[in-house]
Amino acid sequence: ADSPTAGLELVRSGLSAEGYSEAIRGLSLQESVTGAVEALLPEETVLARLHLSLDWMGVSAYQDGSFEVALQAVGNCSRHPQPVFYVGTGDEEVFVVVIPWTGLPLPDEEAIYVECTDILRATVPMERSPYQALRFPSEFDVRRKMASSSLPDAPSTLELPGAASGAGGDGASPTVPPGSVYTSPVQMLHFSSLSVGPGRHTPGKLPGSNSVSVFEVQRPFALCLFHTEIDDLNAPLTATLVL
Repeated sequence: ADSPTAGLELVRSGLSAEGYSEAIRGLSLQESVTGAVEALLPEETVLARLHLSLDWMGVSAYQDGSFEVALQAVGNCSRHPQPVFYVGTGDEEVFVVVIPWTGLPLPDEEAIYVECTDILRATVPMERSPYQALRFPSEFDVRRKMASSSLPDAPSTLELPGAASGAGGDGASPTVPPGSVYTSPVQMLHFSSLSVGPGRHTPGKLPGSNSVSVFEVQRPFALCLFHTEIDDLNAPLTATLVL
């Protein structure tokens, strides 16, 4: 969107899209995000959304509310004392990565992505995994309300195309000279919503817990989504700290 008015409309319509609005219910984003956009009056607005609904590759649910998921791989990391677990989903290109954090200093909320990226890049697969499944004690939700971060170096680092300076006096987008870049800082408004449970039963349902070696997941732990199409980056799509 190339004007403050268009930016507001983009945010309002994007946050109310079918399916997506259900995922962010309770975060009051229509009020907080649109209020922030109104206050900032940005020359340009970009709305990026990542909305995924995934099934486990194999899952067993139990009467006590716990559930087990089948492991695809387990790794060791030289910079993290706990194993790193990879769980398959119904999308063969997307894996859930679980990194236990018990007994370790907790990173800041804004640092968890960098921490998880460093761990994944230093992780090597075990030749023989001691576990075949993860057991979560219950379903869980993690909601992160809107936060704001200023990225002063983003325009030059990313070479964002646009106006070399200020907005037009009438509020319209200024004329953009060819090859120019933004020099104003980029303001990022970010939020997240995560819901994890056994979901629907899948054909790869696990056998009884007595038949497999199970790792009991305890809080705190990090939960990441990893997509094989960005395997060259060796970085997760998302990283959430579950407390």
